[in-house]
Amino acid sequence: MTAAPTPIPAETEGQAPILLSTSDPVFAMVLTAALAPEFRLIRVEVDGILDAARNAPDSMLLLDLDDMEISAAVRLVTKWTLVTRGPILLTGTRAVEGDLALEPLLLCGAAGLLQKPQGRSSAGLCASGGSSYVERLRQAAAAIPSSHPA
Repeated sequence: MTAAPTPIPAETEGQAPILLSTSDPVFAMVLTAALAPEFRLIRVEVDGILDAARNAPDSMLLLDLDDMEISAAVRLVTKWTLVTRGPILLTGTRAVEGDLALEPLLLCGAAGLLQKPQGRSSAGLCASGGSSYVERLRQAAAAIPSSHPA
């Protein structure tokens, strides 16, 4: 049985959504609040990512690697690049620049890495280090080229 396609709300004022795939509901909730109202964060289950990309082709994917096998992430990133030109930003506690285990993800299409602050706890986003994480995510999202007029 396949999951129903993820409904993507219509873009407002030329703004494409940020699709977030994470197993951490608190992380999703904190990021949604931190990015509003400038950016819309839409949580998408892993098995619905490609449908979401088809429904919102200008979106950026923020892929949380914390509970994902690297080989599964590589397959997903590769398929994403076949469906859309939207960028993929990898995040997680293990998403560290220079980590050779993440190199296949970058080679098959991921745009960059953003390490989660203060370990596995999503509460770290509310601390002082979390604000720099959110600011870097805002900068990455603002750089998304959009086909919608502003």
